[in-house]
Amino acid sequence: LDFAVAPAMRVSVIRMTDTRAEAVWTCHHILIDGWSAAIVLEDLMQAYHALGAGSVPPGRPERQDALRSYVQWVNGRDSAANEDYWRRRLDGFEGAEPLLVDVAAPHSSPEYTARAVDLSEALTNRLRELATATHVTANTVFLAAWTVVASMLTGEPAPVFGTTVSGRTAPVDGLERLVGYLSNAVPVRIEVQPELTVAAWLQGIRDQQFEMQSHEHATIDDIARWCSVPGHRRLFETFLVVENFPLAEPDGTDLSLSGFQSGLTTASPVTIAVGMGDPWSIHLRYDTQRVSARGAQAITDQFIATLEAVTQEADRTVAEFRQAAGDRVGALVIRVVDDRTGFVAPRTPTEQALTEIWASLLDRPDIGVSDDWFAIGGSSIAAVGLFGAISDRFGVDLPLNTLLAHPTIEALARVLDGPS
Repeated sequence: LDFAVAPAMRVSVIRMTDTRAEAVWTCHHILIDGWSAAIVLEDLMQAYHALGAGSVPPGRPERQDALRSYVQWVNGRDSAANEDYWRRRLDGFEGAEPLLVDVAAPHSSPEYTARAVDLSEALTNRLRELATATHVTANTVFLAAWTVVASMLTGEPAPVFGTTVSGRTAPVDGLERLVGYLSNAVPVRIEVQPELTVAAWLQGIRDQQFEMQSHEHATIDDIARWCSVPGHRRLFETFLVVENFPLAEPDGTDLSLSGFQSGLTTASPVTIAVGMGDPWSIHLRYDTQRVSARGAQAITDQFIATLEAVTQEADRTVAEFRQAAGDRVGALVIRVVDDRTGFVAPRTPTEQALTEIWASLLDRPDIGVSDDWFAIGGSSIAAVGLFGAISDRFGVDLPLNTLLAHPTIEALARVLDGPS
């Protein structure tokens, strides 16, 4: 979907046979999040069956009051309290070291590919049973499992990784049915506590996530600015997404819902998305310049093995659970010492101008031309301002996805100075 070509939401109805048709809905993620997509699809099915029965489709109440109340609530949050929380959560964290899995050296331009694996019905059932027995959500179980994998990848006992939150925990009436983009990306820091039982550890993670709800609306830019992570490092190199949307079941034999995809995009070298559809699945998106195909296979296998291990006896210790999970990835990780010796100052007028733009937008004075926009706190939203400033300064309108392929100042400068 190209923003230069309206609309950003489209529906195509395709006649497959005389008795079967498919309606394909495509919508840009900037308009709605996954939770909202589920609401739209539920409304669609209700309208379909109402029209099929010859009745008037039920109308949805206007939710402009909910949106207004939500925006007012977010704007009224105590910034000092948010800053204090995130400083405490990331205290002592010095930033994520560059992640390399079975790749000798990083490259400047990321190239992403993906692989997907379905979880077995038996494992899915055991995960559900574990969550119920320990009084946590499935999301908590996945956070725990990925913490163990992330610890193997980073060598840290309390790894930091990114995750998404629904943004719907605000005390606003009607928020659960509001259609829009409310989700947010935040860092998560969970300690692997070997002495605890699996059940106690899961419940501690649940409580930590509950505490975070009051502060999960902070932007990743603000969090990066508040914490002590150096400007040239990422907050995290891996990202976990649990797609647990309230997707309604079709209520008629002539209508079925299938093929729901959230359009996973990310700037992290490793992003793993868990789809809780039928069946539950794992979708890994990774940067081939940072992770080899063998490395991606190992990460996927390790995550599944960890999920298998965590479902065995919740009264075992975390140390015993981690040992049962094995280690398929540790030997493939290549440690990189990032001591900032690679800092490169602007060398051309274009690089100097871009450095000034970046420093202004990100509020960071120590930006080098080889620094990655996303690694130093830049977001996709802030990128809109970046390209607006580039248009004003250079008279060139670049598409936003230019930043995915050219995320550094030196790479962008080559584009701007190029013959085209």
